[in-house]
Amino acid sequence: MQKDWFEEIITTIEKNSKDNKATITNVELWAKSWRKERELALKWIKPNFKDEEGEFTGHFLHWIKDDVLKTNFETYSDKDFDKFWDKIEDEYNNANVELLSDDEWLKMKNTDSWDIHTEDDLFDVIHGMWGRDKERIINYAIKPIKEGGVVEAPIVAYANGEPPYLVAGNTRLSVCRMLGIRPMVTKLLIK
Repeated sequence: MQKDWFEEIITTIEKNSKDNKATITNVELWAKSWRKERELALKWIKPNFKDEEGEFTGHFLHWIKDDVLKTNFETYSDKDFDKFWDKIEDEYNNANVELLSDDEWLKMKNTDSWDIHTEDDLFDVIHGMWGRDKERIINYAIKPIKEGGVVEAPIVAYANGEPPYLVAGNTRLSVCRMLGIRPMVTKLLIK
């Protein structure tokens, strides 16, 4: 894996500043500014609904029927279900990409990303537990997030009275947690 030279430089400057009390505050502000700049280099984009439709038809449907609507889709006619699905797609099309707060992240269902702190944690969970290919994790999530590339924002659903629910993007959230980066997410408001 390629080293994060930018982070290495920041860390070195921070360590070197410990002996010179007059510059510690300046270096801390400088390091914070550089880290923020690196985060800004990330370009978060909203994924295409059709590309993510498989994520919506799995666990998301169970969550929405059991926890949000408290209904049984078997009682829906095909026409009623199509209306429901069109409504979900319309709400997704109106969703914005926004910053995820720590409170939302901590309470989020359908993810274990909040507990990822190291690269070992990441690979143990995402590769070991969920079976994601290591090369895919590196090339699709770690590299673009670490190096400031274009990244599809994870999709998070919000419904009144329910904790946020991760629809798609557990690997990306986990990488952000490991790197200490606050992610942007596609916030889908279920009405």
